[in-house]
Amino acid sequence: MSGMSQFTKEDLQQFQDRNVSLEEMERQLSIFEKGPNYLDIVKPCTAGDGIRILEPGQVEHFVQIYDKALQDRSIAKFIPASGASTRMFKELFAWREMQMRGTAPALEDAAKEKDPTALFILRFVSNLRKFAFYPLIHRLFSVNKKEVPSGHSNEECLEIINAVLDASGLGYSLFPKGLIKFHRYGEFMRSPFEEHLVESAQYGRSQGHFCHIHYTVSQSQLENFKDKFEALKRAYENFIGVEYLVDFSVQSPSTDTIAVTPDNIPFRTDDGKILFRPGGHGALLENLNTLNYDIIFINNIDNVVPDRLKAERSRWKKALGGFMVFLQDRTFKYIRMLSREDANFTMLNEAVDFVSDLFGLKSHFHGLTPEATRETVLKLLNRPVRICGMVKNEGDPGGAPFWVRGSDGATTIQIVESAQINKESQKSTDIFSSSTHFNPVDVVVGVTDYQGNKFDLTDFVDNDAVFISEKSLEGRPLRALERPGLWNGSMSGWNTVFVEVSKAAFNPVKTVNDLLLPSHQV
Repeated sequence: MSGMSQFTKEDLQQFQDRNVSLEEMERQLSIFEKGPNYLDIVKPCTAGDGIRILEPGQVEHFVQIYDKALQDRSIAKFIPASGASTRMFKELFAWREMQMRGTAPALEDAAKEKDPTALFILRFVSNLRKFAFYPLIHRLFSVNKKEVPSGHSNEECLEIINAVLDASGLGYSLFPKGLIKFHRYGEFMRSPFEEHLVESAQYGRSQGHFCHIHYTVSQSQLENFKDKFEALKRAYENFIGVEYLVDFSVQSPSTDTIAVTPDNIPFRTDDGKILFRPGGHGALLENLNTLNYDIIFINNIDNVVPDRLKAERSRWKKALGGFMVFLQDRTFKYIRMLSREDANFTMLNEAVDFVSDLFGLKSHFHGLTPEATRETVLKLLNRPVRICGMVKNEGDPGGAPFWVRGSDGATTIQIVESAQINKESQKSTDIFSSSTHFNPVDVVVGVTDYQGNKFDLTDFVDNDAVFISEKSLEGRPLRALERPGLWNGSMSGWNTVFVEVSKAAFNPVKTVNDLLLPSHQV
């Protein structure tokens, strides 16, 4: 069934309210019917074969290029910060639910049996003083003239967990992850939102003292973030000596995607309306597309470190930024050279070597005439550029760098998620599991062309690189569609360079106990 016949007038009004077309809805439904297009991964990118290794002298060289470029280039940070804290406290929620139902065994006994949830809870409560938010917990109990429970019994553990999660306590179950206190400096505590403010001042100053940061947040938390920034702005500006130009955006409802039943029929809620779900981080391409800066750093909100580790991170950020400046300058130079009538074979061969070596696009030139080569290299050069830091894989889940063969037979380097490969293909799963590096979302992008005009980033998306996942709502199964990931299919048509970076680039907080790792202890 397709077209108007499967939608009511109320459905069409729902589409109009979301600013999405009927054609787009049919396109999404057709994806469910035919299934996603799996990527043809050829081999993992490795050191020297798709991943560049910078020698110490090169790192310093690019740092110097970046520092010089700050005089006349605009810099910004783009931070996806819409994530809730639910996943961060998942184990606490799970254990509390068992305890409330009376099905939780004594923690000490369960820990002896190596029960992972019990071990997690015991680690949390026994190290409570090491968390940055401990003074808030202590103050909470002190107001009620009580000591902080020791956590030696299930009941005491429950009391602690309730104090952390519930609205009558810290209310962290209601917080976005970006506003939870991660690090403590004496009497002061910082959330990752604040840590990004501090870190940006070390490498993201335009014209000497302006720090441009763009946070994407959920609609429900927009005012909370704005209020927090206004309360902190003056203190951080005076402390660091910068002026913050911070703005916020929310994911547009037009980027939400339609949900379907297991039979691929539009999923309807109890009131008869079609269910729409957030389209994943790939939907944030529209937010990124509104920014017009020469260099944009992209990082996740939870990937921060305390001050003692910021210098090493900032050095690598500058190195990647300097590499971006180098790539842009060379790219613009070749475009101008090859656009001239007197362009010669020497210039053409130099440009082809540049595109082949730096962006891994050698296979795009096989069998072409000189004129076709010139047209191809100009087309390939005139695209957005991204440099993606890669860290050595130590078992972290998520995307990894691979050589991917396209429908035209040419290969490119791409960040690939496990959902993008065919799990029924032993060859594909073997290749995917052999990856040596991991994507920590340490990305620097250039989104302007050689004339200073901003690219329309939607022109470079692989619209077929979607994700389909199995979900449920109130016990009813459904299939959900995610748009091409922001650093996966949404940037598939960009010129890409992978660079191995220090492990200091990757210190995310996925669970609350990650804050106990040495990299998060001040």
